[in-house]
Amino acid sequence: MNVRELYAFVARTDVSVAMPAEEREQIATLGLVAEIGSVMAALKKDMLAPSERDAAERILVRGELREQIGDAIWYVIMLAQRLEDPRAQNIFESDIDMLHRQLDGRTRNDRRVQEELGKKRCAEFLLAAGAYRKLNNPPVDAYQTVAFITRRTEKDQLRNVCAAVLQQLAAQLSRDFLPNTEMGLNHEVRPKDPVDALGEVMWHLSALASLYDLTLSDILSLTQEKTRFRNPQNEPGPRHDSKNPDERFPDRFEVHFIDEGDARSNMFWVEDGRTVRKLGATLTDNDHDGDGYRFHDVMHIAFAVHLGWSPNLRAFMGLKRRSSAATDEVEDGGRAKILEEAVILEIHRGAEEFEDYFRKAGKPIQGSPYDYPDAMSFEFLRRLHELCGGHEVYKNPKQDWERAIREGYNCYYRLRAANGGIIAVDMIKRTLAFRPLPRDGRLDYWGQAGIVPATAVRVS
Repeated sequence: MNVRELYAFVARTDVSVAMPAEEREQIATLGLVAEIGSVMAALKKDMLAPSERDAAERILVRGELREQIGDAIWYVIMLAQRLEDPRAQNIFESDIDMLHRQLDGRTRNDRRVQEELGKKRCAEFLLAAGAYRKLNNPPVDAYQTVAFITRRTEKDQLRNVCAAVLQQLAAQLSRDFLPNTEMGLNHEVRPKDPVDALGEVMWHLSALASLYDLTLSDILSLTQEKTRFRNPQNEPGPRHDSKNPDERFPDRFEVHFIDEGDARSNMFWVEDGRTVRKLGATLTDNDHDGDGYRFHDVMHIAFAVHLGWSPNLRAFMGLKRRSSAATDEVEDGGRAKILEEAVILEIHRGAEEFEDYFRKAGKPIQGSPYDYPDAMSFEFLRRLHELCGGHEVYKNPKQDWERAIREGYNCYYRLRAANGGIIAVDMIKRTLAFRPLPRDGRLDYWGQAGIVPATAVRVS
C-alpha cells in the first residue's frame, strides 16, 4: 500500500463524513487515543511475560499488535485529514522532513539527538531520507524502513520508550478538549503542533511494528479486511447457492414450530398449506431451567435469509449442495453444522448476559435483547465472523450478521413467548416474520409429511 492509497482508503471508509467538522475531529482524536490504549494493553502482556518468553505468547501479542497498530494508523490519517495544515496531507513525508531537520540541525537539542544516534546512523538516515523524498508516491513500508534508522534504543527499551511517548502524545492531542478555564489550570502537558504530534505517533507505531517483525503494509491489509466486514456501503452479502437451482433455498416458504407438550417441539416446512417435510428432530431445551432453547432453530432460518448460509437448515430441507463434492463436504458437512450451532449458542449466551445486566440494574428488558441498539458490539459481531474463517459465510459483511441476529432472535423470543408459531420466509426480499399459529384448523403435519410421530430428542 502506498501513501495515496492509504489516505484514499481512510477517506472511503470514514463513516463520520456527514457530521460537523468539530465533532469529526473529536471522534478522530478520541478514536486515536483509544487505539493507543489498545496498543498499550497488548504491550502490557509482553511486559508481564517472563524473560524467556513463551513463543506462543509472543505470537499472540504480535497478532494483537498487528490489529491495534492498524486501527491506530487509521485514526492518525483520519485526524490528519481533518487538519487544514497542508503538511497533514502526507504525514509520512512530514515526519521524515521533521527528522531530517533534527539530524541536520544546529540547535542544542538537535546536537543532543545527533550525538545519541551517532554520526554513522545520522549519515545513513540523511542519505535514505534524501532518496525517500524523491519518491512521488512511496509505499508505507519505505517510510517504516527509513524512519526506523533513527531509533535510539533497542528491544525492550525501545518498546518501553514507544509506550511512554505514545501515552504522552495521546495526552497532548487530547489537550484541545479542555475549555480555556481548564487550560490554565492543567498545564502539566505542554501544547504541541498537531502535525508534529501525529508524525511522532506514526513514528512510534511504525517502530513497534518493526520491533515485532511486522510491516505496515501487512498491518494495513488486516485493517482493510476489517473494514470490508464493516461494509459502509451497506450492500448485502451473497446467498452462496446461486449455481444450481435445485439446491437453492425456496424463494418463499413457511416453517411451523409446533409444541408437542412436555416442553418438546417439532418444526415443519410448509408450502401452500401443505407439509413438505418435518425438519430436524424433536427438541427439548436441554436446560435445567427451561429457557425455550428448543425454538433456537429459527436462528438457522435467519442465517439462511440474511447470510445465505445455514448448513443445518440445508440438511433439514434436503438441500445439501451435492453437485460439488467439496462444497458438500466443507460448507454443508458436519464440521460446518457444528460451527453454526456454536455460533447460535454464543448469540444465545450474549443475549442472556445482556438480559442479566439489566435485570441486576432493576430494569428488566421487555422483548428481545437484540432489539436494543447497543446489544451487538462490533467486537461481538467480529468474534462471530472470525469463528467462521475459512467458510463461505466469512464473506458476509457486518450488516448481514446484525440483521440475522436481530430478526432471528426477535422471532425466537416470540416463539418462546407463544410456545410456538409460524415463520414466514421470503428469500427474495430477505425477510422473515413471525405470526401465531391459528387457534383452529391445525394442519395434519405428521400425516402430510408421511411419517409417524417420533420421540427421539436431538441434542444441539
